[in-house]
Amino acid sequence: MNNKTILVSSRDAFTGSLLVDIVEKEHIGKICSYCSDGPTTLQNIERFRPHFILLDLFLPGMNGISILKEIKELLTNPQILCYCRKMNKMLGVKAAKYGATALIDYTSNREEFRSRIERTSRGIKSYPCDIQELLDENDYEIYPQKYTEITTRQTQIIEQLSLGKSNMEIASTLGITVKTVEWHKNIVREKFGLASMAEIVHFAIRNGIIEREEGICM
Repeated sequence: MNNKTILVSSRDAFTGSLLVDIVEKEHIGKICSYCSDGPTTLQNIERFRPHFILLDLFLPGMNGISILKEIKELLTNPQILCYCRKMNKMLGVKAAKYGATALIDYTSNREEFRSRIERTSRGIKSYPCDIQELLDENDYEIYPQKYTEITTRQTQIIEQLSLGKSNMEIASTLGITVKTVEWHKNIVREKFGLASMAEIVHFAIRNGIIEREEGICM
C-alpha cells in the first residue's frame, strides 16, 4: 500500500473530481485533504504536511504562486504538480522557480493528467518545452516583469482589485484596514507605473496573479 499523503486543490469541482479519481484508481497515495480555495489549501498544507500536492494556480483568496512561496518555508522538497487553464511562459517559469515539480494545463486529456501525476509523485520534473528552454537558458529577462517581486499581501490586494473589488471590500475580505489596502496599492502602482485599473488588470495577468478566462478543454 502506498502511504504517500496527497493534498488536492481545485477551484473547479469537475477538475477536482477528475484528479481525485486518478489518484485513487492509480493508487498514487492517500488523499489527506481536498481544498477549493487558497487560504484553506495553505492551512491544510501546514496541518497535514503532505508528500504530494496537486495545486490549482488560480485558487480564490490566494493564488498558487503565493502558496508556493509559503510552501518553501513549511515543507522540505514536496512533490508539487501545478495546473491552470493555460500555462503561459511567465507563470510557468515563476511556478518552477518557487518549487513546482511539474506543470500541466486544462487542455491536457485524462491520460496526460494520469501520466503527469504518476511521474510527479515519483519526483520526476516535467515542464512544457518552451518553459524548460527558458529554465535551461536561465534567460528570463526576455519577458518583462517576469520576476517582479511583490509581497504576498500585495499580490492578494492586486488580485482583489483586478476582480473589481473596492478598497472596503478588500479590507473586509483580508481582515485588514482600508488604509493598509490603500498603502499597498499605492506602493505597487508607483513601483510599476500602473496609472489605471486596466493597467493593474494587465499587470495581474502578466504576472500570474489572475487568469484570463478561457474555455476548459478536458
